[in-house]
Amino acid sequence: MKVRLTWAVGWLVGLLVASASAQTGGDDVVVARIGTTTITRGELERRMSKIPRIQLATLGSSEAEIRRNFLEKVVLREHLFSLGATDKKLAERPEVQLRLKENLRNALISQLRAQGADPQQIPAEEIARYYEANRDRFQGPERIQVWRILVATREEAQKILDEVKKPGGEARWKEIAREKSLDKATSERGGDLGFLAPDGHSHEVSVKADQALHAAASRLKDGEICPEPVQEEKQWAVLWRRGSQPAIRRPLELEAPAIRGLLARQKLETAVKEATEKLRKELVRDVTYEGLGSVELAPDGQVTPRKHYEVARHKAAGRPQPTPVPNGLRLM
Repeated sequence: MKVRLTWAVGWLVGLLVASASAQTGGDDVVVARIGTTTITRGELERRMSKIPRIQLATLGSSEAEIRRNFLEKVVLREHLFSLGATDKKLAERPEVQLRLKENLRNALISQLRAQGADPQQIPAEEIARYYEANRDRFQGPERIQVWRILVATREEAQKILDEVKKPGGEARWKEIAREKSLDKATSERGGDLGFLAPDGHSHEVSVKADQALHAAASRLKDGEICPEPVQEEKQWAVLWRRGSQPAIRRPLELEAPAIRGLLARQKLETAVKEATEKLRKELVRDVTYEGLGSVELAPDGQVTPRKHYEVARHKAAGRPQPTPVPNGLRLM
């Protein structure tokens, strides 16, 4: 194999002197032949067009030198390695077959992306419809972060209010909240209700507060404790306005690029899913899930043969048992 490749390289270098410098002719002009493969001017130009100019400049100081070196050092080198891999039958190895499948999968996804997932091809009307359907993501009222200690009576709330005004700050507040607040869902975190909207909805998904709490907190400045207890249905609350988030006003013009990219990704995901389902219906004939018992997924993510499964299988078949080796199991 080494002699064959050495001869091929020498033969090609002689051929390149005449062919790679050709300046006229169409895309079908042959610039090199290697084995049964023909490399044309059109193929060479298409390959070079995908390489950044700054990278091509490293191959030579003139156009002719760049073309020649690209052909010799890139294109021909790849073809020679391909011939060598074919000669050694590398494609028959399981690990190489897996890599080939991965490359084919990536090529199919790239084709699906090129066919319909280009962000620049998303119509403006589609972007506008998405914006309107999700307006609450781009526009919203001011939100106020509220900490609240909830108790049964106004008198108890007043006592707690007097207590939290004393020195101790945040630590003292959290201590009282854990001990006194009836809302056990928030007491362990100091009664933090999150950032409340006027309707009482919080950015914390599991929290929905009385609208009276937001109304009372809206009259305070950030960092102020409400001077009076606030009635919350039949109970009473002590409030502390911890901070605020300004109202959201992000117009369509500002959000259009992000929406365009999001819709493109969604289209690609849909195309990949549809292609997968179609190919699965056409090609998948039999799946034996029982065989998954022979695969063990270790805590560190390594996948190895399940040793006891392999030993039992070989015993049942009357074959020699596997011998442990550093990289798995090997038959004697």
